[in-house]
Amino acid sequence: MTPRSESIKGVLAQEEIHGAVLGNRFRYGAIAIMAIAVLWNTASLVGRGAFINLSAIAGFIAITVIHSIILRKGNHFWIKAFNYITIVADYAVVTGVIVFWTINASPDNLAFTLKNPTNLYYLLPLLMPTFQFRIKYVVFSFSLFMVLHIAMLGLALHLGVPTTEDWSRYVMGDAIILADVIPTRPVLYGLVALTSGLAIRRSLEMLGRLANVEAQKTVLSRYFSPEVAHRITENPEELQSGEKRFVTVLFSDIRGFTTLSENMPPEQLAKLLTAYREQITEIIFRHGGMIDKFIGDAVMAVFGAPESRGKEADASSAVKCAREMLRALPDFNKQNLGSNHRIDIGIGIHSGDVFAGTIGSSNRLEYTVLGDAVNTASRLEGLCKKLDRKLIVSKELVDLAGPTEFESIARVQVRGRNQPVQVFSLVGFPFAANS
Repeated sequence: MTPRSESIKGVLAQEEIHGAVLGNRFRYGAIAIMAIAVLWNTASLVGRGAFINLSAIAGFIAITVIHSIILRKGNHFWIKAFNYITIVADYAVVTGVIVFWTINASPDNLAFTLKNPTNLYYLLPLLMPTFQFRIKYVVFSFSLFMVLHIAMLGLALHLGVPTTEDWSRYVMGDAIILADVIPTRPVLYGLVALTSGLAIRRSLEMLGRLANVEAQKTVLSRYFSPEVAHRITENPEELQSGEKRFVTVLFSDIRGFTTLSENMPPEQLAKLLTAYREQITEIIFRHGGMIDKFIGDAVMAVFGAPESRGKEADASSAVKCAREMLRALPDFNKQNLGSNHRIDIGIGIHSGDVFAGTIGSSNRLEYTVLGDAVNTASRLEGLCKKLDRKLIVSKELVDLAGPTEFESIARVQVRGRNQPVQVFSLVGFPFAANS
């Protein structure tokens, strides 16, 4: 079972109890309504007739009160057990009233048991399980109804209840029409049970879909801004298949992080890294980038996947993102490290073709980009320390973002490239590593 289905299972377990509580409250409302009907009906009765009616409502109240006490105790075993006990007890109360009035009013004709309007109260235990989102309670309740209906019908026929085809005699007399008695009530009550079951199933399916959407949003929020995550959630096929895309890749790494970590308590280091990641994530999302991954103190961001605003716009967004990351660093150091320490970062940016898509195993998928452009951006970032710069970009990036902002600083041999690569940095911006 996947973690998501486990979480849904937990929610359903809680909702079963909440549904029992809601159903119990509903019973108190039903008691008030039934009490009016019973007292009105009982006003014209004396003796045993009045007693059985009042006993029936008292029995329903007793079941409800006991259920309330069990729910307050919070014992899961007894809560589940009493769900079944309540259904059985409700059927017993209704059946007891029917049997009493049959014996009292028409002991020689059991057709009365099948015609007694009290049979309508069987709908209560049939509908109550809907509150608890458990189809098994609906099935159990309907099965119990069918047992009682078949038993009453069989006993009536066994004791010689006459049959007829005359509807007047059926409605007003002592006979029954088998073609109506046998299928009509089971079909009617079966449709009620089916409706209740389908309502529960639809609710469960909707819960599953909502949980799936929320889980997708949670996963996507690791990579994308809330706006992009929302659009992708509405069009999940956007991430299902891989494709070749032209993107701009930004790599950033904290300088001297290993030394810093050796001189800092683990809990303080974790707090520092969390704060740094939160700030970097906000900046990247603000400029339309996607966080491909965090690797320790390094971050890889992609501009142009899964959505692109155009090659030039994506490249410019990556440069603007790098500018803001570097401008925000002094304030970050002041707020998180004081005057005794500081962190520096190096950034490498490159534009090129990549494979973009969802990869991984069935239980651990991630959206990522792969290719030479990724490797080149990473190696440009690695040159920052060697060339004493905080930002290094490739010629491919410069061609897209515009050459006026950049100055050529070196031709270097980059691992994985046969020819030396011309690298650039921004003009008139204090990007030297010691500035």
